[in-house]
Amino acid sequence: GNIGEVSQLGTRQFFLQSHFTLQFNATHIKPNYHIEAQSDENDINKICNYSTAKVAELLSNEKIIRNKLKINASINNSKIFKEIQNEYGSFGEYLKLFTNGKIIYETEKTTSKLSDDISKDLKNRGMKFVGSTIIYSYLQAIGVIYSHEKECFMYLK
Repeated sequence: GNIGEVSQLGTRQFFLQSHFTLQFNATHIKPNYHIEAQSDENDINKICNYSTAKVAELLSNEKIIRNKLKINASINNSKIFKEIQNEYGSFGEYLKLFTNGKIIYETEKTTSKLSDDISKDLKNRGMKFVGSTIIYSYLQAIGVIYSHEKECFMYLK
């Protein structure tokens, strides 16, 4: 496979990864299964334009963990994600800067130099809550890092 164009699915996956991470609380683990309703199905154009009224609405939504810093980070990250798309043509092209368009085969890791480097760059651009583990998980989800072991039914499918 190859990175190709990180399509709407890749964009959606990026926000699902970061939203799921953002929606867990260390003292009260509560997965958020209402992400789609919360974030307009991860439409970054809508998220970029969230008003203070929308933030207030999200903060009053009892179906999600309400954390103003994390909600604001989602809005901020959406704007930066869009800037990256505009700068490179797509988020996939941005990722190719780090991967040369190649798939990485590795198992039994939760971070790598690749996820460290991408995380560092995204943080330098101003993104929040995009640590190396989140980025590694995202890269696995979109197929940039292939982590299926030989015994797995998904191996080399």
